[in-house]
Amino acid sequence: MRTCFAALSLLAVAACDDTPPYVQPADDSALECNVRAGPHQLRVEGLEPLVVTWEGEAWAAALTSPEATLGAFGRIRTGRLFWSLAASELDGTLSGPLEYGVVPAGATNYTAFGGGTFSELESGRCYEVQLSDRSHQQFSRLQFRAP
Repeated sequence: MRTCFAALSLLAVAACDDTPPYVQPADDSALECNVRAGPHQLRVEGLEPLVVTWEGEAWAAALTSPEATLGAFGRIRTGRLFWSLAASELDGTLSGPLEYGVVPAGATNYTAFGGGTFSELESGRCYEVQLSDRSHQQFSRLQFRAP
């Protein structure tokens, strides 16, 4: 699948992505789904609504499939992107809690720009929350199985 996009902000950016379309496994129950890494002490509660909390500040947050990798400009390279947010200002921050699907004041939704599609989460499936600071020097991940 060839997806092209252009973004105009501080820089003019145009890029094409030839990543094959994501096919979600029919069953991910064998996946351990227990990765926890990084300084933010991420926590996830509930499913309707799903709420993400953490210690400290972050500049960007994403909810992805567990095998997902994000490339340049937050574009999904592998896996699936469900939700992507970043602080609206370069020197801004996000602070928890975040409720899935709600864009808080001071944040911008980049899900579509990143190649993602917002959708309802499925009980029993494995997902991953990713947080980073503006410089991407501090990065945290938490995999969880939706209740």
